[in-house]
Amino acid sequence: MEKNKNGLLKPAELAKRTGLRMSTINCWANMGLLPFKQGGPRLMRRYPEEEVLIRIQQIKNLKQKGLTLPEIIQELCGGRNEEKIFR
Repeated sequence: MEKNKNGLLKPAELAKRTGLRMSTINCWANMGLLPFKQGGPRLMRRYPEEEVLIRIQQIKNLKQKGLTLPEIIQELCGGRNEEKIFR
């Protein structure tokens, strides 16, 4: 796969690289688990390649250990997003 010149991946590229569904990527991004930049006339999300691939691996590892999404948020984000997402 050709790397984007600015190191950012489109959602479809990220899905293809990771094997995740786009709905999962969007959900995790909305929860604050995945870093992204948004811009352009259509406000398309772009994911910083190295950072987001590391984060997805971290999430997958925690899920394999049996952690729930609220627990993963607590572990990776210090719980800062948990209250607004799971109330």
